[in-house]
Amino acid sequence: MSRARKLNKETVLSYLRIFCIIIGTTLVDVGIKHVLKHLYFKTGELWIYLIYVFFDTSLSFPLYWVTVILLIYLVEIKEKKKTEEAKEPKKIIWKLIPVGFVILYCVITNCFKVSGKYQVCRINAETPSRWTYDSALLKDALSKETEIVELDLDTIEAVAPSYSYKVASGKYRYKSRSSTTYYVKYENKEGRTHCAMLESGESYNYLQNLKKLIDRIDITVKIEYYPNSGTIKYINDMSPYDADALEAHYNSIVEQNANVLEKSLPDENDEAIRQLKIIFDVMPNSIGKKLSDVKSILDEECVELDKRIKVQYISSKSFGIGEIAFWDGANRRIYVVEDQAKEDMVRLPFFDENTPVDEIKDMLHKAGIEYTCYVDSDWTGENSYNYELGYIDCTPGTMIPKSYKIMFDVHKKGQTP
Repeated sequence: MSRARKLNKETVLSYLRIFCIIIGTTLVDVGIKHVLKHLYFKTGELWIYLIYVFFDTSLSFPLYWVTVILLIYLVEIKEKKKTEEAKEPKKIIWKLIPVGFVILYCVITNCFKVSGKYQVCRINAETPSRWTYDSALLKDALSKETEIVELDLDTIEAVAPSYSYKVASGKYRYKSRSSTTYYVKYENKEGRTHCAMLESGESYNYLQNLKKLIDRIDITVKIEYYPNSGTIKYINDMSPYDADALEAHYNSIVEQNANVLEKSLPDENDEAIRQLKIIFDVMPNSIGKKLSDVKSILDEECVELDKRIKVQYISSKSFGIGEIAFWDGANRRIYVVEDQAKEDMVRLPFFDENTPVDEIKDMLHKAGIEYTCYVDSDWTGENSYNYELGYIDCTPGTMIPKSYKIMFDVHKKGQTP
């Protein structure tokens, strides 16, 4: 084997080892978060949740990169040095640099306010810093003391807003991703507001289902919480993450009040019609607004956006990231800007009812816009100047997604479409 081929094989193996290190470290990082989160769900121990939050918000990022760099050093660089005859004396200072980096990163980041999915947290109606939030969790974990409030359901808010975050999509490029976080907003014993973040949506769904009943029956909810952080321990004596218990309790309330609910509870079709009416009132006016803001409006009306509306993410420089760029009412689909890397929208050409049909089609063709044209039964394609534009589902001049197919019809001049 020639020296060049040997070097090329070693280079390929080196890249393969580095790739395995990165993938392995990523899996370990994700695995630690997954295990800690589900241990907390299973045990309800605040100590575990404190470790999870600190790892997720402060420790995960620096520890990940320190581990990757250290493993690459040990596997790639140090192994090569073993083949050298002369070795430099070890310096203890180099061992302290990774530890110092992790500590410095944690100290600096904890001075900033909570972000990402934790940005919904409020302690006494104020957004805490990461240090304040971790300290509050630590105090609660040490004391293990809780307080209980019993509140009318209509004074409690269960909300599921969206938040955006960046992910790498290539060298020096990032894409925006959206995710959903859950929280419960309530007043503590002193009348101050806590917003307690939930790691999953079981109790959010439970409270939203209960809210559908409050115009027919009176419902109160007992919340047991940790006073410093506002973290909820129990809702109606059940873990916020015990889906089976929450569902069983909801069903028991429905059964106990069956006589009242049977007389007044609307059927599923009535509820679907109610939600669709609200959707078609809200969504046409949502263009240019943040998806999270529109979702909050629909949540207040108990409209299930994820169930009723399809979301399609696109690239566009015409709107801000996270904003709704287009509403397709016929298919109940919204187009939301994911990033501004390219332009997935095009402006519908300007024309009116006096524009000849052939010219309209030519303009659409040149703009790269697909269309469906509905015509009279006696349309032959000839003498198109005798026909004019009738209904069109988008106003000329509107920015529309390139993948959207517009619809319009034509009819003889002087006839009502």
